[in-house]
Amino acid sequence: MHRKTLWKNVKDGNVFKCPGQDQRFWKPEDIFEIECPNCGRSKEFFKDEPQLKCRKCGYKIVNPNLDLGCAKWCKYADRCIPAIAGKETGIVQDKLTGEKKKGFGETAVNKTTVRNIVKIDEDKCDGCGECVSACAEGAIKLINGKAKLISETYCDGLGACIGHCPQDAITVEQKECAEFDQKAVEKHLESQKNTLSPTAEKGSVCPGLAAKQFGKKDSAAGDVSSQLSHWPIQLKLVSANAPFLKNADLLIAADCVPFAMGDFHSGLLKNHSIVIGCPKLDDVSFYIEKITQILNANNLNSLTVVHMEVPCCFGLTRIVQQAIANSGKALRFEDITISLDGKIKKTELIEAV
Repeated sequence: MHRKTLWKNVKDGNVFKCPGQDQRFWKPEDIFEIECPNCGRSKEFFKDEPQLKCRKCGYKIVNPNLDLGCAKWCKYADRCIPAIAGKETGIVQDKLTGEKKKGFGETAVNKTTVRNIVKIDEDKCDGCGECVSACAEGAIKLINGKAKLISETYCDGLGACIGHCPQDAITVEQKECAEFDQKAVEKHLESQKNTLSPTAEKGSVCPGLAAKQFGKKDSAAGDVSSQLSHWPIQLKLVSANAPFLKNADLLIAADCVPFAMGDFHSGLLKNHSIVIGCPKLDDVSFYIEKITQILNANNLNSLTVVHMEVPCCFGLTRIVQQAIANSGKALRFEDITISLDGKIKKTELIEAV
């Protein structure tokens, strides 16, 4: 269309489909499904639809992936969007000029601001659902096996869910998004109570991955009760921000040690937090990175490494040394070698490299 004709159509209010809203230029991911947080039914969304009403329960589903394209800044959005999307307009502020004008966008539905909000890395997320239980506002839900933020207005940005993610898939970022809405949260939670069973309210969490702390245990003479104070313990599953790592006396153990050492619980594990792994069979680079994250995220009271006397098991010592070097902290740790018959063969204090 010629530029003069284009301008005349806009000036006269003749609405046509501008390139920014033309679906011929859309990508496959611009049309997607969102699960109703109230009843679970899937609803198809176009990227420029702020919210849709669930046909099953009537709940207004907010589009967390809202993208209005050029309408975010175009001064003719008040003419364009209502005709295309059939939605009401509001007062928005031009990001470039600061001019307030009629328009359409997320600011017309929810006021936006630059603030902290959680970000979920779907590539890391394994769908355990631990973050669902940790979010008091009900802002996160499992959809197609992945944790997703169902509405920006439900997320307060404090990141209480971070320490509960065993895969470190959740971070907090600062960006322009809808403001946190406490009233919307209360309404959302109330609707959840009315529709979810008592079991479902707790979130769909795999018991094997759910973080738990058991507290300190006192053992009398001859008592062989477990001294394990938390769960999980496998290094791949433990979050670097897990609460049981804060100011902890941390024991990093090769996973063969507890089987070889009969008094492992009373002799080494008692009053310690623990993570376990195999330096021969597992990914060494992953372990180095994870332990580095743990060291950076926590002020440990003490660090102890325990491994078997076989050569491959000494790799755990080198992993910890490298992680300390990567963290930049001046730490030293106690290194304990266990013989094949389960006895402490050697104990030494290793300084940071």
